[in-house]
Amino acid sequence: MSRTQTAQEAIQAGLDALRRDDLPQAAQAFQHALAMLPGNIGLLRSIATLQSRLGDYAALNSLCIEGLRAAPQDAVLRDHWLEARARLTPGDTPLLAEAEAWAAAAPREPRAQYRLGDILLRAGRAAMALTPFTRAIELIQDTQMLPAYLSDGAEAAYQAGDIARARAWLDRAVALAPQNRSARLARATILLSLGEWDQGLEDYEARLLPSDTQRIERDLMLPRWQGEPLAGRRLLVCAEQGIGDQIRFARQLPMLRNLTGGLVVECAARLVPLLERSMPGLTVHAAQEERIGNRHVFRYDWLPATDSPACYIEFGSIALRLLQQGIPPESLN
Repeated sequence: MSRTQTAQEAIQAGLDALRRDDLPQAAQAFQHALAMLPGNIGLLRSIATLQSRLGDYAALNSLCIEGLRAAPQDAVLRDHWLEARARLTPGDTPLLAEAEAWAAAAPREPRAQYRLGDILLRAGRAAMALTPFTRAIELIQDTQMLPAYLSDGAEAAYQAGDIARARAWLDRAVALAPQNRSARLARATILLSLGEWDQGLEDYEARLLPSDTQRIERDLMLPRWQGEPLAGRRLLVCAEQGIGDQIRFARQLPMLRNLTGGLVVECAARLVPLLERSMPGLTVHAAQEERIGNRHVFRYDWLPATDSPACYIEFGSIALRLLQQGIPPESLN
């Protein structure tokens, strides 16, 4: 079999992995194809994009250096190279100067404008980042990339105090890509800070959508609570991925308990004593979590085989379920 045929098979394997949303496998397959076709710009771009999505910035940096030797003006590789360096060396002044020079030299290149905005935002200069983000949003023709541009521009606007612009950009991003996790969560942050509970809590449900960086899996044979009456029946409250959200939403537990026949609460081990002391009567158990690559698997061997809860809900969805029951949530800020 020729090297070209081998490369084509590897590329097809990578495309198949992308359809399964298996980004690590796709990157590995494209890397194999690149070994057969060294210097292939299309493959270099594809691998760079995957490494960016996976957050593998050290590998991304090396790959972009290799690619830019062959194609020094390639906008995709230059963009990802600046991205990798910004993540690896935050606050690097020469990097900001380089991004400013690229944006000035390529005023019609949306990637150059966006990357300058991103680096300024990460340097704490949200107001200054608004100008390049605005240019990038006006210039970008790729509708798949536009929601990310709008979301990051909205973050700059929000930090700069321009709430109206942030809201408008996020509304547009969500309209373009309703399943875009980052756009929905960014809009949730703004809406919840403004006390707009209905849409804010609906948007916050987007945290349950698949993510490139982590996947939450529950080895649990219970239905998810959809708001049906639970009088006399127990409800399992499942831990969120991150102790901060568990603390944030724990204040909703007393109101939730009033709607049920009792709560079984799964949480981070260090929160167990706190919840047991502050809310007597709760059954509290430390989460049993296993990390496998980007998967976070929660196990429930500790649930009793008899008298098990009727259904479950995640900590972060309690406020939405309460609102659906006509109970406004307490402040979540």
